[in-house]
Amino acid sequence: MRVRAPQGEVAIRADLVIGCDGRDSAVRAAAGLRVRDYGAPMDVLWFVCRARTAIRKTPSASSEQGR
Repeated sequence: MRVRAPQGEVAIRADLVIGCDGRDSAVRAAAGLRVRDYGAPMDVLWFVCRARTAIRKTPSASSEQGR
């Protein structure tokens, strides 16, 4: 990925990039990714992330009223 920073353009290498900028995602549009419509009235993201054992083991979630 390339970003424009105060010091100029910077290349960032990563195995995974997550864009969390909402339903009208500029990241998704810039990457040329299309939206998949699952018919759900809300945005849902499921993924598996391996964590160190130091991180709490109790799952948690938070939600705010959508638009």
